[in-house]
Amino acid sequence: MRSLPHEIRMRPQLRFLPVAFALFAAPILASAQLTIAGRVTDVGGRGLTGAQVLIEGTTIGTAADNDGVYRLFIGAPRADMQLLVRAIGHKPVRQPLTQTTGSLTQDFRLTTDVLRLGEVVVTSSRSETERSTLGAT
Repeated sequence: MRSLPHEIRMRPQLRFLPVAFALFAAPILASAQLTIAGRVTDVGGRGLTGAQVLIEGTTIGTAADNDGVYRLFIGAPRADMQLLVRAIGHKPVRQPLTQTTGSLTQDFRLTTDVLRLGEVVVTSSRSETERSTLGAT
């Protein structure tokens, strides 16, 4: 009866299989992402600070900076996705994704919605609490 060697060796043909898989799979996986960048402005061309740019129906999104500039990374884009752009006091805009890989520049111009100008309601209340002093003198 033959004994097994202390170390089991892989056949030479199979030794390179994981390396070959990694070389072929890496570009496919890397290309399955989309970067969308652009600017959100009002009708006067001023950037809308804090405008939300998101994929409708998901939690994938970002907010525009002080100049209205945004950058959104989508790890696994699908052709049926829609971008939703919204800002307080403006009508939301929906744009279907036409590209699912690489990078895309998409600017948005939002119009004022007079019916949504009163969206933000700030309320506050104050109640007195009794303060006690500690035994420090």
